[in-house]
Amino acid sequence: MEEQSSTEALITELKHYIDLRLQHLKILGTEKIVYIIAAVVFMAITLIFGIMAICYFSLSLVHLLRIYVGTIGAYSIMGAAALIIVVLTYVWRKQWLLNPITRVLARGILDDDDQAEK
Repeated sequence: MEEQSSTEALITELKHYIDLRLQHLKILGTEKIVYIIAAVVFMAITLIFGIMAICYFSLSLVHLLRIYVGTIGAYSIMGAAALIIVVLTYVWRKQWLLNPITRVLARGILDDDDQAEK
């Protein structure tokens, strides 16, 4: 009789342990998803404001260049600069875009919080 009650107690404790581990996984998964979403939102906001700043600076540079090379020349210079930036971004896309994004996602998904606490 005693052996059955200890077996039942062991099974009950095992079920409780499994339930706690599942809850821990749910919380950890939710934390990782929130981290990734926060990183994506931050990058989107940064990108939007960065594009706005580049537009304002390029227009102010066009107005400055217009004095020296004329309107068509100023817009041509800014267009060429924009194309050079696009080409550089394409050539260096792995180092500038893919690797940092991969690092952020890997940190968000693969980091083990239990090891960080030790």
